[in-house]
Amino acid sequence: MLRYISRRLIQMIPLLIGISILVFLLVHLSPGDPVRMLLGEEATAEDVARLNAVYGFDQPLTTQYFLWASKAIRGDFG
Repeated sequence: MLRYISRRLIQMIPLLIGISILVFLLVHLSPGDPVRMLLGEEATAEDVARLNAVYGFDQPLTTQYFLWASKAIRGDFG
């Protein structure tokens, strides 16, 4: 019984990684720019670029995923 439970737990790891990648990509594929929504329509290009840098949206998608995943493991889903 212990071998069955340990095998199922090990099989769950790739599933959770796959689900996290899918959720991350769905959030990034959704329409709209979160920085534009936060700043409003009157925001200048400098403001948008600065806030993109603060939130890390100017980094490659893989870097954004690993930063998000490392925070999610610690309980920060924001």
